[in-house]
Amino acid sequence: MSSFEKASKVFEHSFLKDDYFESISSEFVKNTLLKTIQNEETALVFLLGDPGVGKSYMLQLLKEELTPTHRILMAAEPFGTAESFLQFLLSDHSYDADLSLSQLKEHAIAQYKSTPHVIMIDEAQLLNESILEYIRVLSDSKAFRFILSMHREDGEAVLKKPHFASRDHRVVTIGLLEANEVKHY
Repeated sequence: MSSFEKASKVFEHSFLKDDYFESISSEFVKNTLLKTIQNEETALVFLLGDPGVGKSYMLQLLKEELTPTHRILMAAEPFGTAESFLQFLLSDHSYDADLSLSQLKEHAIAQYKSTPHVIMIDEAQLLNESILEYIRVLSDSKAFRFILSMHREDGEAVLKKPHFASRDHRVVTIGLLEANEVKHY
């Protein structure tokens, strides 16, 4: 195998916990996210960062760490409609397929309200306006806990919208290694 092929394997989209480099900045981000999830008041968390800084990897680390105590749902692709999003949320629950949107929403709220959980949506910048607004509405119910991972610029644009800016949320930004961390890596 050539040197290029070996190096390219390092950048494949995969998750091996042993590959995790515990830099000070990444540990700070991870600990901040864990503390935010444990805070009962914050229903909506934005994980922002430039492409390639490790947002997806961080979500995988959180998923692995939280799975023993929380129900974790992780979406890696956008949803086209509120119905498809609610069906995703109810994927391991039985429900009547003929329920209206409001009935599906009430059923989902009933299922999640008293269950420790986190709904992680990677590449959330791909969600359309109506789904983002629906996530905001669901977070207002206080029954759901979301982490929306998205590119920094897109996330900042979403956060400027009045319906997000006026809601309780937390922004955690993940970046490149600091200069003093590179030498340890």
